[in-house]
Amino acid sequence: LVRFLRPHQREGVRFMFECVEGLRDFDGAGCILADDMGLGKTLQGITLLWTLLRQGVEGAPTVQRALIVCPTSLVSNWDDECNKWLKGRVKTMPVCESSRADVVSSVTRFLGPRNQAQVMIISYETFRIHAERFAEKGEAGVQLVMCDEAHRLKNSGGRAVRDLHTLDFAGRVVLLTGTPLQNDTAELWSLLNFVNPQIFDDLAVFQSWFGFRNIGQETQVDDIVDDESKDRIVSKLHEILRP
Repeated sequence: LVRFLRPHQREGVRFMFECVEGLRDFDGAGCILADDMGLGKTLQGITLLWTLLRQGVEGAPTVQRALIVCPTSLVSNWDDECNKWLKGRVKTMPVCESSRADVVSSVTRFLGPRNQAQVMIISYETFRIHAERFAEKGEAGVQLVMCDEAHRLKNSGGRAVRDLHTLDFAGRVVLLTGTPLQNDTAELWSLLNFVNPQIFDDLAVFQSWFGFRNIGQETQVDDIVDDESKDRIVSKLHEILRP
């Protein structure tokens, strides 16, 4: 895949690989790839997926089973993209527009000992309904979770977040989104808390790092800080997020 990757995409793949393999200088194993639409987040995600399925830092595969969670409208697209770039080298199991019985059968088969598929692609809605089945398998289940359009997880109290947290995937979670921060820092914190809860465990502390406690969706940064303070906040945010 490397011959198809542009320089910024190679950088993105390297970043994600180092994060989920614990090679970067922070106490965590998850990351957020926040790129604008059209810059190839899907290809970068597939490249990471293929790498981890083939070999990790020690040479042996890091991941045996992976879960891609995305909006319903993108399940087929992810399946098509995996087939396009990997040309059948990875067997995928898309779950889309299926009956409850079919979904239960697919999940059971995917998590079973005779399963041939390495990647299940499932919608947020379907995952929420069947989350307990993934949680039951523990370490024998999914070792990597990749969430596309991950800004859907910004509501930290949402059921999707709680259900995904029930999975024992060794902390290997990758969020793909073009809009990690839209209205306030609480939104960004909810994503950071999801991928690295041991670092970003307290919203009030996170916001205090920037010199304010809470910015509601109707409050603009301009209303509470001057230009010098805004520059300081942005610099601090970059410093925190860079690893």
